Amino acid sequence: MTRSTTATISVSPKHIGLWSDQGLWRIAGQGQLVEGNIPYWIVTPTQPVQYSVVDTCVVVETPEPETVLDSILIWLSVWFGGNGEEGLLLESHNISIQGGNRCLAPFWDLADCTKLLLAERMANKVRLAVTTLDQTSLVNEEVVDGLRKLGFDVVLFAESSFCAQR
Repeated sequence: MTRSTTATISVSPKHIGLWSDQGLWRIAGQGQLVEGNIPYWIVTPTQPVQYSVVDTCVVVETPEPETVLDSILIWLSVWFGGNGEEGLLLESHNISIQGGNRCLAPFWDLADCTKLLLAERMANKVRLAVTTLDQTSLVNEEVVDGLRKLGFDVVLFAESSFCAQR
């Protein structure tokens, strides 16, 4: 099956500058959803990265909105989370530290309490710009609404009917 990128998510610090301006954007990295036989996220942080991550992608095991939402939360936390998020991920065995690098567990799974704590912490640190490139993308309205319900500030760019949502 042909692989193609169907959505991207740009990650910016939530507060920027001396006065914590929320109107400014500084891209800290991007996740790119590649769909095909087994969908996966490729995460590209800007340099220099604060935390080195060995894995190059996060697999989306099932095409359900809840799994897509969890996959976004796991890569946000692994690549852009700080020591608090690292502790939660280590405690829940979703990552390990090897040679100073964060290594994502091959079969990561977020328990509800871990998911809510990670979402609360990450929503206070970052905001997201979601760009859907295909109307059949796994990053759909339900996923974007889920991110917002978890407290994330999400700007949406899309060709579909829900593109004007904020």
